[in-house]
Formats: sequence, structure tokens, C-alpha cells
Amino acid sequence: MSTTSQAQDLVTVTPMTTVQTVDLDTVAVHLHPRDEVAVARVPLPPGLRLRIPGSEGMVRVSRLIPAGHKVALRAVAEGDTVRKYGQVIGFAIAPIVPGDHVHSHNLAVGALSHDYAVGVDAHPVDFVPVEQRRAFKGFRRADGRTGTRNYVAVISTVNCSASTVRAIADRFRGDALRDYPAVDGVIGLTHKGGCGARYGSGEVELLQRTLAGVARHPNVAAYVLVGLGCEINQMTDLVRGQGLEGDRAPLLVIQDEGGLLETVESGVRAVTQLLPVAAACRRERTPASELVMALQCGGSDGWSGVTANPALWAGPRTCWCARAPRWRSARRPKCTGPSTC
Repeated sequence: MSTTSQAQDLVTVTPMTTVQTVDLDTVAVHLHPRDEVAVARVPLPPGLRLRIPGSEGMVRVSRLIPAGHKVALRAVAEGDTVRKYGQVIGFAIAPIVPGDHVHSHNLAVGALSHDYAVGVDAHPVDFVPVEQRRAFKGFRRADGRTGTRNYVAVISTVNCSASTVRAIADRFRGDALRDYPAVDGVIGLTHKGGCGARYGSGEVELLQRTLAGVARHPNVAAYVLVGLGCEINQMTDLVRGQGLEGDRAPLLVIQDEGGLLETVESGVRAVTQLLPVAAACRRERTPASELVMALQCGGSDGWSGVTANPALWAGPRTCWCARAPRWRSARRPKCTGPSTC
């Protein structure tokens, strides 16, 4: 039986004792040599024997371990630390033996003192020569940043204008942009804030900074702001407080325009006037180092640090560093050109 079919077979196994023996790497991920635990890739049934790579050791699973959960590879005495990623993640509150399910029933946080020794492991980055670095076709903005898309954005200052914003953006779907091939779309950006808060509070200031960041995002060539009029997040405060006056963006207030339908028509006219501005932008060759990458945290689980976090680091590194990252998998992704970076 191949290791692939072994792992697949274990996905559907029922919680019953089994004497099957598999290599640890086929069913779990051991992130660091110092780790006392590995992360189960598939459900591990009780009785399953795990063959530890590089040794003659064998670990027998003591109980059903769900995918994404931790299985103990070494014994841990009560009160001792447990490591994952090579870092202490908690203390054993009961003796842990190899094959145990390591979770909140036998692991807890506790006081820990670290000598962080900041920078002690830092090494100079070995960049490839400039002429060999990866590049992409991006939109260079006035502030020096580069976008990967070229949008006109319609932004609500308050939740009350969200429907209006979406109605404006919807008018530019389908063939509406056929005369503007350089424009990737008209997008409506809404949120659930802007009112129900104290005027001048930190909550409002945070929202204003966020909206200003969206308006000046390098993927946005031009924008329109749409508000209701009586909201806490006043449009004039947003524009002045965040230094948006120089953008000369159209500012639409529903109560001043005369209602939702009138504002939609005004918004359509405003976007139509901005489309030639966005269409004048052209893609140009840009170093891949100009790309800004990040993670969206929307429900972290046991795999977040195993998959998304390393990928965020490893992908760009293959594009402009001379030495490729060390992957635990033998199947190393290849960066063959701008389209794959």
C-alpha cells in the first residue's frame, strides 16, 4: 500500500482500535526537531503505530486524535514544557506519554520567562543580482507604491450608505467598462460602522484611518465617498482628519442629494468622470520586492501556522532570494516567472 493511500484510508477510519503501522510523515507534520508533538494531518485512530523517521522508534496512538490536533511523540512530565514550532506553547498539567492526544485537558498556559536575545539569529539576506530578480506588471502610483489592480472604488462612510454604494457599483457590471480595458472594475466597499459610537472616539478615528487607507490603496486609481449625512463619522471630519483634501474625490451625501435614487445617479456620473483618469494608468515592469503581502485572520485553526504563515514567507523568498527556503516537503514549488510569484 502506498503512503498516499494509507493517509487517505485513515481519513474515513472509524474510532476503533487498529494495528496498522505508517510513517509519521504520511499522517502528521512534525514541525521542529525539538517539538514533543506533531500535528495530525488526518484523524488518527487508537492503536495506530507511527514510525518515527530517522529512528527505530514507534509511537502507538492511545485515543482518537482529530485532524489538526496534536499527538505526543515524547513523554512529558507534569509541569514540564511542551513545544510546537520549536517554541513553548504550554505546560503539561498531567503526565503525557507518547501517543497521547495533547490538548486542553492536559496542556495549559503558565508563567514563562524568556531571554529573547533579539537579533541573535539574524543573518544577512543573500539577494540574487538585480538583473535576475523576478518582476511583475504593476500600476505605479503617485506615492511610489505599486498596485496589482486598477480599480475605481465607491466607499461608504457609514453603514447607512452601504446599499447606495452597492447600487452605484452594480451599474458598472457587464459591458459597462468595455471602453476602459485598463480598468479592472468599479468596486463598492462597505462596512457596518460609522454610527452608534461616540463622536471623536478612538473607535471612530480607527474607522477613518481604515477608510483612508482603502481610498489610498495602491490598487485604487480613484474613489468616491458616499455618506448619509447625520452619521457620527462625518465625511468632512474623515477628509480633513486623514488629509484627503488633495485627492479632490467626489463627496456624496444622501441627505444633501435628495435621497437614495438621486445619490445613485450622482454616483454613476461621478464614477463615469473618474473612469478616464483610471484608464490613463498603465502597467509597467516592477520588481517583485514591491509586492506587499499579508494574511487575513478570519478564524485561525490548528493549520494556520503550518500552512498560511510559512507560505507567506516562502513564496516571496523564492522570487528574490538567492537561496531557496528549506521546505519540509520534498515537493518544492518552483518560481519560474512573474506569473508564479
